[in-house]
Amino acid sequence: MPLRPARGAGRQVDAVRGLCHARAVQTGVLQSHLHTREQTCPSLFAVLPMGQLRVTGADRQRSLESVVVGDLQVLGSGKAKLILITNDQGGILHDCYDCNGLT
Repeated sequence: MPLRPARGAGRQVDAVRGLCHARAVQTGVLQSHLHTREQTCPSLFAVLPMGQLRVTGADRQRSLESVVVGDLQVLGSGKAKLILITNDQGGILHDCYDCNGLT
């Protein structure tokens, strides 16, 4: 069941497996991110509506492991795992989810 829009300002967006409630208040992605990270009140920052990339090929998990932190080769079909994209020094550039077989 989707969340009800706060004061009518929310909207539904297509997500990986159905609809996702996004932006319950009129803010942009950056403002939502900062609110979630800095405020003391409860807040959710949904990553589902953001960019998605499909990687194909026999060695896709091994190839992805060269740029992320995470053992992707043991990820079962239909499962997802939070992983980190790192730079050459091991610093975190971004977090993302690896979804094996989810469409």
